[in-house]
Amino acid sequence: MCDGDLARISKLSLEERVLGWFGSDGSEPGQLHQVHSIAVGRDGAIYAAETVNGRIQKFVRTD
Repeated sequence: MCDGDLARISKLSLEERVLGWFGSDGSEPGQLHQVHSIAVGRDGAIYAAETVNGRIQKFVRTD
């Protein structure tokens, strides 16, 4: 789930419990500003579209 007001992306369980989240407000790489849409690729990468920054960012798991 993406939350433009809190500038973060959350992972939810099927019961709608927050399992984790990432993101902070800003315009630097890895930061989000008014994120409004997300998609998940076959490889698990998360693509986040932002209105104010006018970009799509790709996030990959690094652990």
